[in-house]
Amino acid sequence: MEEVTETTTAEAAATSPTNPDDEKNANPGDELERLRKELQDAENTLSVDTKKRDALKTDVTALEKIVGEFKQASSSYDPEKSGLKHDRADIQQYYDDKYRMILTIPVIRDNQTKVEKIVKDSKDEIWKLEHEIIPQLRQAANTASGDYDDAKEDLSRKQLAYDGEKNYQKELASNLQKLKDFNNTIEKEEEKKNYLAMYFYLGEMKDLLGRTVVKTPEQYQEALFAAFKALNSAKDALREKQVKREEAKNDLAVAEAKLKQLTDQRTEKTLKQLSEELLK
Repeated sequence: MEEVTETTTAEAAATSPTNPDDEKNANPGDELERLRKELQDAENTLSVDTKKRDALKTDVTALEKIVGEFKQASSSYDPEKSGLKHDRADIQQYYDDKYRMILTIPVIRDNQTKVEKIVKDSKDEIWKLEHEIIPQLRQAANTASGDYDDAKEDLSRKQLAYDGEKNYQKELASNLQKLKDFNNTIEKEEEKKNYLAMYFYLGEMKDLLGRTVVKTPEQYQEALFAAFKALNSAKDALREKQVKREEAKNDLAVAEAKLKQLTDQRTEKTLKQLSEELLK
């Protein structure tokens, strides 16, 4: 037996297509709002699509350049034709011959371990500075810079809080005046029996009343002094972070300068040390 499904009038109305005549007979104001919303939605969609299109154009242009460079580099690379492979083999042969020869020289043969240690130490000093010390100092400098930025933002917040307490009496008077204005507005709306507007303004009045606290002179002085102390502490913290930031930047600069100096002078310094220790 087939099951018979009953469709209610409400369900049929919900699933039936919108009658064009209904839209034509709609209130002009409602129709205007609907069209405005559709226009805004279309503009938002267009804005998003335009940004996506511009981003894709930028990506395509950048990738086209990379693909062109890749093709050019790949097509022009031929170590056999250019002689690069042959040159590498010749240099390797030269090195092998000279290395075998140098090991027969007494000053090298008898002191090879010492020579290699001196050379290795000169390399290790540079490697440690470049790969261990400088990265640590760079991280420390970045951290110190971030701490300084955080302290600067904190000082701005503390300054706003202090200014708020300092101007508390003016703000209190302003809020009380707004509350009085709400009072007058509510009375006018009641006269017009506009109870929805009354309810709205009463809600606004409640929110402002909750934010409007009349402090005692002692409470005001205490709050102002607390804000002043917090502001001073934030200023001290900022000065401290600034000093640490400058110290960290200076430590990094010194280490980078030392690395350059060691790299530039490594050959001369190593040869001098070899001569002084092995040619006495």
